[in-house]
Amino acid sequence: MTSEGWAAEPSVVVSAVGTVIVTAADVAYSPVQGTVPAFGAVDLGPLTPGVPSRLWIQGDGGFREVPPVAGSDVTNLPTGNEGHVATSVDGVFYFVDMTRASTSLVRSDDDGKSWQLVNPAVFRELGGDRPWVAAGPDGLVAVTWNRGPSSDTQQQVVAVSTDYGVTFPTQTTLDSGWSFVGTIAIDHEGSVYVVKEQPEGLSLFTSRDAGVTFQKSLIHETSKRVGYSFPSITVDGSGGLHVAWAEETAETVGIWYAQGTHKGTAWTLPALVADPGSTNAMPWISANDDLVAIGYYTSLNASGPPELASGDWYPAASAWNRTENGTWLQWMGTTPVHRGAVCTNGSTCDNVDRSLADLLGIAVASDRVIHLVWTEEALRFRASKVQYAELGISNESLDVRGPSPEVQEVAMQALVVGDSSANARHGAIAWGQLHPPIGTNAVSVDLAAPGVATMRLCVGPCQRDGAVVAEGDLDGRGTLSAQLVNERFLWWLVEVSEATPEGRVSASATYDSG
Repeated sequence: MTSEGWAAEPSVVVSAVGTVIVTAADVAYSPVQGTVPAFGAVDLGPLTPGVPSRLWIQGDGGFREVPPVAGSDVTNLPTGNEGHVATSVDGVFYFVDMTRASTSLVRSDDDGKSWQLVNPAVFRELGGDRPWVAAGPDGLVAVTWNRGPSSDTQQQVVAVSTDYGVTFPTQTTLDSGWSFVGTIAIDHEGSVYVVKEQPEGLSLFTSRDAGVTFQKSLIHETSKRVGYSFPSITVDGSGGLHVAWAEETAETVGIWYAQGTHKGTAWTLPALVADPGSTNAMPWISANDDLVAIGYYTSLNASGPPELASGDWYPAASAWNRTENGTWLQWMGTTPVHRGAVCTNGSTCDNVDRSLADLLGIAVASDRVIHLVWTEEALRFRASKVQYAELGISNESLDVRGPSPEVQEVAMQALVVGDSSANARHGAIAWGQLHPPIGTNAVSVDLAAPGVATMRLCVGPCQRDGAVVAEGDLDGRGTLSAQLVNERFLWWLVEVSEATPEGRVSASATYDSG
């Protein structure tokens, strides 16, 4: 499926009846010259307001994108570029979205068929950084995020609702100082848990009174960094806690796991679950009553932290069947999604590639199928794919079991789309950037405009003397094709005539690695 803008940082959940929902962060850009300082992206133009994160639901024909609120204009929702999705045991889906200035929560009571917008005014802190949502029994739902951009106020807030997200009377700030926002989970009895990196090591904040108070305890004592990017927590149906994190070893960054019992008062010793000869980042964990699965990015035969990596990165997963007392099994994708250094410091990344953004997603369904979503080469938030695969354990191995093809493209995001009224008339230009996957030797770009226009494909920005590799005219639609030799960045440009009526300018790319 080809869509507009970019998508990254995907998450996935599966309902009790098997409905799969994927969300990913989205930012739409106006194709005018400018900068986006927050991400270090040059010449992409300002952020377009009113664009929520993307939401897809799986059907017989693959994934289809759905607006979060049925029957409404999606662009009227609060701006969001850090969405996250959760589901409760009684089948309610929750979808939270946030920017530094706004927070929105939508809910679906009918397995994703329709959605209701919760008034953002229910949150006393309207915006912040990186929200998570978790759902529990009997209408219990919790939203958490880091507040404020300044160092003296940027602490983590936990807001808890007991009426399916209609109100959030309890909004508590954790006594945790500043660190990357901790992930959240709710067990079957309504206890709320947040796992978070602290100076003394990996720590757990537990609330047994619906978020009014939290008690802090230590999961794993260490002076080493345990982020890369977020420690991740989940609960199984019996209330068991499961935590995954990335931590430095002697020469690499490993993926570690611990299991908690008695509401997190006792923990197993940490277990290394990824290839010890690899360096890894961005773990995410999911579990049911007999299966634990962790998704992450891995770079084989690498040493040092992700910021110093030089090789290829792949999506990966480790899974453990607890009921059979088996060993951890590993799966790794066959296509690299990135090459070189990976920054895991969020928006503070300076001069280090942040192409994979900050996270991927994994969900273990009741039928023991593992659903994994990841980003493929987001190019500093200018182009990306959200990819999806289903994994299963058989014959003591972890393998892809579907869909067909084995890795399914949820959304291709490799273009910038012109705004109809501001940029696609009066001789204006619309342009965008493409990032061919590793190994691509040819590209074909389909372009559409509301009338007669000229089109170009360039190595380097076309509007800044980039080398033209293909050009031509279009009348409504046109195609440009070119052979590639290790080109990783391409730009397309459409220039419409003054007589062109208002309308959209769009592009989609097809890559050939044969």
